[in-house]
Amino acid sequence: MKIKKNLSDAEMLKNFNGQETFETVVLPEEKAPLKTQPPKTVPLVSLPEDTLGKLDKAVLQLRVKMKQQGVSEVKWQVLEGNGEIILKATAKKTV
Repeated sequence: MKIKKNLSDAEMLKNFNGQETFETVVLPEEKAPLKTQPPKTVPLVSLPEDTLGKLDKAVLQLRVKMKQQGVSEVKWQVLEGNGEIILKATAKKTV
């Protein structure tokens, strides 16, 4: 028997008569969410790619440093004034 290439899932399984399982009977519509990166949002202001890269790197480094200090949740604030924009990270207080 020769296996055909480039078949769709439906074509591959059209003659399959497998056992019904909990997953196929009770949960046919539910699918486990894929663990992927969150979708990127479109920035309102376009910054140069190298600037965005530096910002991403700085935020990641700050987040890692805070995690090492035992901070699990972070509250982000954007402060503006005097021609500057400051991104401030503080430990989120739990209630």
